[in-house]
Amino acid sequence: MARCKVPAISMFLSWYYLIAITCVAACGEDPLETFGIHRRHDDLSAKGILDKSIEALGGQSALDNLKTVSSHAFIWRSFSIAESNVPGVADTGISVAGEQTISYDLSDPTQVVQRIDRKDVLGDYWTFQRTLLEIPESSLVVRSGQDGYACFVDGNEFLFAPPEAPFGYVDPFFAYILVRDAWRFSPAIVRSLQASTGTLATSMVQINDARLHPAVTDDSLNLTVIFDPETYLPARVRAYEDHPILGPSTNDVLLYNYTMVDGISLPQNIKLLYNEDLMLQEIQLNNFKINPSFPPTQFQGLPPAITNQTVSGAPPSPALYPEFATPAQIFEFSQNFFYAGPYSGTLPALKVVKPIDSLPNLYHLTFKDNTVYRTVVAVFDDAIMVTDAPPQQSHLVIQWVQETFNRSVTHLLVTHHHHDHNLGAEDYVAIGAKLVVPERFTYYWQQIKGVEFMTASLDRSEEQPFTHSDGKMQVHGIWHAVDAHSADWMYFTFTTACASADAEMGIVTADAWSPGVDPFGYGQRPVLQWLAIARMDGVPKEHTELPIHGDPQPASKLYPEIGYEYPEYTVGDFLGGACMC
Repeated sequence: MARCKVPAISMFLSWYYLIAITCVAACGEDPLETFGIHRRHDDLSAKGILDKSIEALGGQSALDNLKTVSSHAFIWRSFSIAESNVPGVADTGISVAGEQTISYDLSDPTQVVQRIDRKDVLGDYWTFQRTLLEIPESSLVVRSGQDGYACFVDGNEFLFAPPEAPFGYVDPFFAYILVRDAWRFSPAIVRSLQASTGTLATSMVQINDARLHPAVTDDSLNLTVIFDPETYLPARVRAYEDHPILGPSTNDVLLYNYTMVDGISLPQNIKLLYNEDLMLQEIQLNNFKINPSFPPTQFQGLPPAITNQTVSGAPPSPALYPEFATPAQIFEFSQNFFYAGPYSGTLPALKVVKPIDSLPNLYHLTFKDNTVYRTVVAVFDDAIMVTDAPPQQSHLVIQWVQETFNRSVTHLLVTHHHHDHNLGAEDYVAIGAKLVVPERFTYYWQQIKGVEFMTASLDRSEEQPFTHSDGKMQVHGIWHAVDAHSADWMYFTFTTACASADAEMGIVTADAWSPGVDPFGYGQRPVLQWLAIARMDGVPKEHTELPIHGDPQPASKLYPEIGYEYPEYTVGDFLGGACMC
C-alpha cells in the first residue's frame, strides 16, 4: 500500500489537528480522540508542564547536576505479538528471564548517549534458530546526532548470527529506532525537552478511557511525554506508529513506582506497552547509581579498523528515518531478533520453478539473494493466488505477477498471522486482493484499510474449507482448531480440478516442515501435529510439500526422518472425497 513517509510525529499529529478543526466545525466530532488526545482548554504551557515535572523529579539544580546514571534490571522480560500463538495476544516469550544494566552519559541534554549490557534467556519458541537456547549476552552503545551511531560492541541480538559474534554497527534505519528508544528510557527526558530546539506542543491524553493526562510533544524527537496529572512525574513516553496490520498505534514506555535516589526521583518499574494493552517488555530496576564514573570506552563504538570482523561489517552511521519500511516494522523485527538490515531480494535474482508436472500454472518462487521466504503463486483463469506476504518481498511478487501475466493478484492465502510471513498483507489489499483466513480470526486484520475476506467457512460451518476451481486447477484452504504452529494456522492444497485418486497434490504447510533449511527447527512436535491433522483430513501419503522455508520436496522423504507410519491414503481419501469436484 502506498504510504506517506512522515519524517516527524509533529507532521503526523498536525494532519490530525487540521482534520480535527475541519470536522469539529462541520460535525462536532474530534478525530484526535482516536488516540485519546484532547486539546487543552487551559493556559498551561509546555514550559509550565515541564517546570512542574522538573520540580517533581528533584528540582532544576539536581537534574542539572545529573551527568551520568546507571541502573540494573534484575527482571528483564520481553514478549512477542509478531510471533504469538493467538493473533493479537503477546503470548510468546522472547527473553523470559533476562537482566540488563542501562547507563547514560547525560552531560549534554540535547543529545542521548546510552549503553545497554544485557543477558537474554530465550524462551523455547526460539529453538528454530538457537537449538540449545544459548544465553545471548550483548553490549549496545547508542549515540544521537550527526556523528552518532548504534553499535553492538559485544554480542548481538540477531538470531541468525552466532551468539558470541559482535554485530558491530547497525544500519541507519535500525539506529533510528535505537536512538528513539534511548530517548524514551532516559531518566533525563524532561530536561532534554527543556533544552530542545524543536517545537513543543501540549495536549491532554486520555489513558485507558480513564483520566486525562497533560502531555508535551517534541517534533524534533518524534515523541510525546505524558505526565501524571497529580504528581507531574513522567508517566509514559509515547511514540505514535502506523503498524502495517494493527493500523495507527501507540508505543508507550510506561514509568511508575518512583523512588528517590540521591535527590533524584527514578522509576523502579517500566513496561513497554503497545496499544495500551499489549505488554512487550517488563522491567524491574534496582541498584541505581547517580553520577558514577565510567571507563573511557564505556560509551564508545568499535574502532573502524575492526568493523570488517563484525557480523554487519558496516561503518558507523547516524540515525535516519526509514523510507523502505515503517518504524513499527523495524522496531518489531528488532525486538524479535529478526532484523539485520533492509530486505535484500531483487527480481533479477528470482528463481521460478513449476514443482508439479500436472499443475503447469502452479509456481514456486525463490529470491536467490534472500532465500528465507519462498512464495507459491497459483494462476487460475479467473484469479491469481499467492501464499504469504513477507514485508518488502510482497512488492516484488506483485511486480512479477503483473509483468508476467499482465494481471493482478486477487487472493492472498494466509498460512498464519506471524508478521515475518504476512506483515506485507496490506500491499496485496491495496491492489484489491482478498485475504483468505479462518473465519474466527478476521478480527486481526480489520485495521488494514479496505480489507476484504474469503474465509475458511464460506458461509458454511468452520469445518468446511475455502475452495476455488477454474475447471483446471483447484485449491483448498483448511483450518482446524487444533493447530500445528499458531491458533490461525492453515494449510493449502493444490490439485487438478475433479482430481482422480492417483492425482498429484501440492501442499503449503508453513513452519511445520521446512525441507532444505532446518527441517525441524521448532522440534518435531509441529510436524507431528501437522501429520495428525493430515490423517484426520485424509491427505494423500504421496504429495509434494511446497514450503515457505526451503525447496519443494516429496512427502515420502519426511516419514522415515521422524519414524512415522502414515496410512496409504490417496487423493480420493482427501476430505472423504466430497470436495474434489
